[in-house]
Order: sequence, then structure tokens, then C-alpha cells
Amino acid sequence: MQEHNFFAKQWSSSHGFTAEQIASMQAGAPKAHGISFVALIAMSAVLSHILNHLGAHDWKSGALWAAHIWLGFAATIGLMAYLYAGPEVCRVRDRYGLPAALSRRHGLDTWRMALTR
Repeated sequence: MQEHNFFAKQWSSSHGFTAEQIASMQAGAPKAHGISFVALIAMSAVLSHILNHLGAHDWKSGALWAAHIWLGFAATIGLMAYLYAGPEVCRVRDRYGLPAALSRRHGLDTWRMALTR
């Protein structure tokens, strides 16, 4: 099994995937990447439309509105996923996510430890 991601071994072991499941995911990766690309293009177009509608025509106002939109949607959805799925399921995402790193007292030390594994 060839691994293309630095955290792939940690991610797959924490989720309990077998070698067969990983091979199946790798076989479907091109389709998943294509769908992800289209979804990200759609998301950026919608965010651009929202920011244009709000009158955010410079980077400061765009960043401020984007932070509010993130707080209103992504942060709340992440919180609900954490509450319903439990900390075990969200452990990997929370451990390496930017909001979790920023909320930790020693966020950079956590990244250094993760990179030396």
C-alpha cells in the first residue's frame, strides 16, 4: 500500500480502516477528487456572490465577513458533529484542525510533535 499523505497512516489507523477498505478508497479517489473540485468551485462562487452582495470589495471586509460566515455555519456544524459523533470520531479532525490548534495553549508544540512522528 503506497501512502501519499504525511498523516495517512495515522488517519487510517485512527479510523480503523483495513487494507482492503483503503485500496477501495484509493480506487475511487479520482472520482472523489473530481467531485471535490467541482464542490469547491461552487462553494467559492457562492461565497463570492455573498460577499459581493454584502459590499465586501476589499480584502479586509471580505475576511471579516468570511470569518462571520465561518462562525455561523462551519463552526456550528463542527460543534454539532462533535456533540453527536463524540470525541473519539472527531479526534483526528480536531487534533490537526486550525481552530483546534489556535485554541490550544501550545498549538505549535502539538504540530511539532505531530511532524516528528
